[in-house]
Amino acid sequence: MSISEDVYKTLNASQDAVKLPPEAGGGYMAIFEGIHLIHCVKSLWQATYPSYYTDQRTMSRKEALEWHRHLDHCADVLRQKLMCDADANLITYNWIQNHYAPKPNFNVQHKCRNYDSLLTVAAKQKADGSNFANGWVLRPTDRPVAEFDEPPFDTNQ
Repeated sequence: MSISEDVYKTLNASQDAVKLPPEAGGGYMAIFEGIHLIHCVKSLWQATYPSYYTDQRTMSRKEALEWHRHLDHCADVLRQKLMCDADANLITYNWIQNHYAPKPNFNVQHKCRNYDSLLTVAAKQKADGSNFANGWVLRPTDRPVAEFDEPPFDTNQ
């Protein structure tokens, strides 16, 4: 999606953030972290069921290193988020018939954010990639490339 210069300035974001060309809506390219995290859960789920998610199985064979890097990234970003926002709700245990060890009762009440609202905002701010090959905005030739393999917190530190 596209975020405005004003929103970008409020973030502690890298100075190398991607600016979208006017024909894609301008502003800076962004995504809500919550949407990215759901993408990661979906990717891990698809990796668990390769006979059903055949596109994932094909990619895992054709691009094995890239596929594993993506799954490693997803597992790690989910780990970081779970540790950062550690849920302090308590899970109790019950004695269950035919089980001799206590079993966790995962019916914990949570106060949730409205995920549909997040999707609505993302849709309203969607960057238009329809004018570009494969729907992707590609780096202009006059734009510098940062000298790193993975984006750092900030390249000027």
